[in-house]
Amino acid sequence: MLIHPYLENAIKHNIMPLQNDGRISVHFKEEKNVLICSVKDNGVGREQAAIKKKNLELHLGKSAQITETRLELLSRSGNDVVPVEFIDLKANDNKASGTEVILRFE
Repeated sequence: MLIHPYLENAIKHNIMPLQNDGRISVHFKEEKNVLICSVKDNGVGREQAAIKKKNLELHLGKSAQITETRLELLSRSGNDVVPVEFIDLKANDNKASGTEVILRFE
C-alpha cells in the first residue's frame, strides 16, 4: 500500500504524457538489514510533469504527499522512519529521462 501511490504517480504524471512506450520498474533489495524499494520510470520527469500540470491547471491527486504524511505518522507511533528519496534521471544530453523514487524500510 505504501508503494502504490508512487506507481500511480509514475503512470499518471510521467508515462502518460510520453509519445513513445513508457516503462516502470520496481525493484527490491536488502542491504545491511534494510529493505530498499526502487520505483523507476522512463517518463517525462518531474519538472516537465509540473509544467504540464501548471499549464493545464488540472487538479491532480496528492497521493504521494498523503503517503509521506502516513509514513511520518507511523514513525511518531514508534515505528522506524521510512525515508523517501526522489531522483530526477537525466540522459547523456542532460534531458529528463524519468524519475526514481527510493524507499528504505529499516
